[in-house]
Amino acid sequence: MKGLLRLAVFLFVGSPFAMAQDQPEWVFGRILVDQYEAVGPGRNQRESETLQSGLTFFGGIDPALSETVTSKLLVRGSAFRRSLENPNSFIFRGDVREAWVDHSEKGFSVRAGEVVTAWGRSDAVNPTDYLTAKDFTFLSSSDDVRRKGAPGVRMSLTPNGGVSPWEITVAWNALYPQSKLLIPTSAIPAGLQVETDPENPRLLGNRQEWAFKLAYLAPSFDLSLSAFDGRTHFGQFIWDGTSVRLAYLPVRALGTDFSVTFDQFVLRGESAYFFYDVGRAGGGSLSLTEPNHWDTVVGIERPLGERFRLIAQLLYRVHPSLRDSQAYTSASPLDTAVVRGVGKANALIQNYQDHSRVGATFLFSYTSSDEIWTGELAAIGNFVGGDYLLRPKLGRKFGERMRLAAGVDYYGGPTDRPLGSLRDYRSANLEGSLTF
Repeated sequence: MKGLLRLAVFLFVGSPFAMAQDQPEWVFGRILVDQYEAVGPGRNQRESETLQSGLTFFGGIDPALSETVTSKLLVRGSAFRRSLENPNSFIFRGDVREAWVDHSEKGFSVRAGEVVTAWGRSDAVNPTDYLTAKDFTFLSSSDDVRRKGAPGVRMSLTPNGGVSPWEITVAWNALYPQSKLLIPTSAIPAGLQVETDPENPRLLGNRQEWAFKLAYLAPSFDLSLSAFDGRTHFGQFIWDGTSVRLAYLPVRALGTDFSVTFDQFVLRGESAYFFYDVGRAGGGSLSLTEPNHWDTVVGIERPLGERFRLIAQLLYRVHPSLRDSQAYTSASPLDTAVVRGVGKANALIQNYQDHSRVGATFLFSYTSSDEIWTGELAAIGNFVGGDYLLRPKLGRKFGERMRLAAGVDYYGGPTDRPLGSLRDYRSANLEGSLTF
């Protein structure tokens, strides 16, 4: 009820502001208010049924400093009455998401600062998104609010003074960004305290990352090849003999993506192979952490009439050298039990329980003729294992700048599978946004 009251006040107070404001073109942002209520089986075990209740400012400035120099400052600040990070206390969270200066002239561009560079053309699942991370503990229907970049430099060259269809991009991160994952309580080995939110790494040294991309961009067709040398942005559990901590392991990758437009169809694909250097600490020979793997996404998008749109994708993931982590043994029975439990938790959270796995994503959306009402049904699931996530959502615009949306996040399937294990995070949610 408190969440509904806050949303009503937000709409009443924000509507006149949204219609009357007059601001420079280089100032932008959104104010978001949300309420996520638990509807999963763990609901009655919580002190509060609210998973998240907060107010977020997400915006900044992007002034042009000259004809060839642009800049951007993007910040996110949140005030949470309840959150997954601190379920029983009021907290503030804030950070700088982007802060860079860019010089572009005659087909050459260099950008330096805190940069977000999201590669990949698929919907929702992007194997070639090497350079960013996401905070999945921040519940939101907007991926851009959860995405994190890193301090670094981006350089791109389009030959022939910027008119060539070829584009070369080189990226450098001074440190690797870290994703924060939803950790199912069932994944934590019994009796162990585990690290789930490590400190940010120091700059430079072996924390640096490099990426390269060669792209061909035509009006109805584009293709790219990419390479990456850095760290995985999804932390994996490591037992160091005294505690379980998160490690962001060295990884290299080779990838490609493409997009083809014909008639009303858009065909997209994306694929990458990841080579891990886990060494003795990761127990790579027994897959105690994620072994080398190949991720592929192929999908198609098309409108259905004037008001509907469909995106369907096929997912394929294979781990050629996967071995059973439960085969691990040591002289200490305690060490054996802990390491096996850690290996099992990694396989669940990182989605490598099977040698190969086929899945799919689906997005069916609707927009009314006056563009006031919107609706969508999104889904992702694994055919091997039978776990899935359903996300129906209904939205309404109020004027040009305000929007209210109601939705459900429903995790289903066996509890020993990646998506099914997250059923405690099932929620019904309300989100309001004011764009300026």
